[in-house]
Amino acid sequence: MTFTDEQIKKVSHIPTAEVAADLEDAKREINGYEVEMRAIESVGINATNKVRHYFLSAKVDKGRNFVSELSQILNHRNNNP
Repeated sequence: MTFTDEQIKKVSHIPTAEVAADLEDAKREINGYEVEMRAIESVGINATNKVRHYFLSAKVDKGRNFVSELSQILNHRNNNP
């Protein structure tokens, strides 16, 4: 999702350092989900673990969207001091 300038202004009260910290935290969480997904894939997706794999996949997708949004906020702030 691409933020409009208006949407970015709505989150201007959040300190840049907090946005940057949230971005790094989100990246770490996504990495953890991806590691777990690879572990499941290495043993083979089966009836026992397929729901967990789908759940992790959805969390990765949502997390990437969140990372993209946080990156947009930081880029906007860096380019419009």
